[in-house]
Amino acid sequence: MFFTPPLREKWHQEKLWNGLKHDHLQVSPPDHCPFCFKEQKENGRDDFTKIPNGGPGVEHRMSLILLGRRGRGRFSANRFVELVSTLPPSCSDFIPAKETIAVGSDADLVIFDSPPQTHHQRRTHHMRVDYSMFEGIQVTACPM
Repeated sequence: MFFTPPLREKWHQEKLWNGLKHDHLQVSPPDHCPFCFKEQKENGRDDFTKIPNGGPGVEHRMSLILLGRRGRGRFSANRFVELVSTLPPSCSDFIPAKETIAVGSDADLVIFDSPPQTHHQRRTHHMRVDYSMFEGIQVTACPM
């Protein structure tokens, strides 16, 4: 798999979670480039420079951040909302259309469902891609 930033050793994960918790990192964007292995990623089999960069992640981003937050009490529910909703538009030209619930702004609301057991699976995601980087990860809630 080829995406940016590349996978790191496991100890890097806790450093990133701490960065999100203490506001050293303000957003957690995915490197969402849903290239399929078949006919796209496999083009780099003999020459890695021909592998399209990126991985599918935008669909599962919110449930994985919520899982990480809940799993170890890493940050508050309010911080979760900041990371996935409030802060990202402030890094772009979407203000005020995407930053607030107000007259004249878009009504972008997300409702989470807490199914008893949900696993990320390639065959059930909505992206048009033939694999999941998060195959088999059990999450506690999913956006509806």
